[in-house]
Amino acid sequence: MPRSPRETETPEGSEVSCRAEGCQAEEVFSLAPGAPEGATIDPVLGVFTWIPTECQGPSTNLITITVVVQEVNEAPVIGAVPRVGLAAGAPTLFNATQYVYDPDCPAQVLTYSLDQGSPANATIDPASGVLDWVPTPEQAAQNHTLNLRVTDELGASATREVPAGPVIPGPRIVQIRVDGDAVLRWLEAVTAGQELSVQSTSELKNPPPATAWSPVGSPFVWQANPVPLPGVLTGEKPQAFFRLVRSP
Repeated sequence: MPRSPRETETPEGSEVSCRAEGCQAEEVFSLAPGAPEGATIDPVLGVFTWIPTECQGPSTNLITITVVVQEVNEAPVIGAVPRVGLAAGAPTLFNATQYVYDPDCPAQVLTYSLDQGSPANATIDPASGVLDWVPTPEQAAQNHTLNLRVTDELGASATREVPAGPVIPGPRIVQIRVDGDAVLRWLEAVTAGQELSVQSTSELKNPPPATAWSPVGSPFVWQANPVPLPGVLTGEKPQAFFRLVRSP
């Protein structure tokens, strides 16, 4: 890290003292070869000190200060992780890499593991961070904690408790009735105050591609059944499939 040169006139026997500005804790200061005898610099604080002797004056001295910036390893960072849903006999979908980053530059290779207290039959791939866990029916009905640990190449690590539990059923359409050009929908498993939106498609493939769905009307908050959706069915669109989408 270069420092701007500064010229200082100092009488013989007087102390020369200056401090390098803008220094960080990871910097180490030293004097380059050729510095005058008796000149020193604090390797941590960057404070330069020199009391010229009678024999050193008069003279002009060019003193070069070398600053070595050392690497300071920082531990990986694990962000907030949402609750992981469990279903009996089905692989648990969780990839830790989606929630982890290494603040070092360049970023290091990270290793993933589960600490004690995690379910005994749950493992995680140390390289990919993909969880391998097929819960038993008993496990899928209970709440658990996955004790995630992420370690960098130099041994610094971070931990986070990841909650896991039964899949919470989402809102669903349980009955549809056509009334003219309107569709009446009966919903269940709707959380009070939850904002929902409706999408529809006339694509008959099962399942329809994601691009086939289009929004219908504006998002709404469910109050009571039935929920009307007017103007959906027309002569150009005599039939349609519908799905509910929870707003973020």
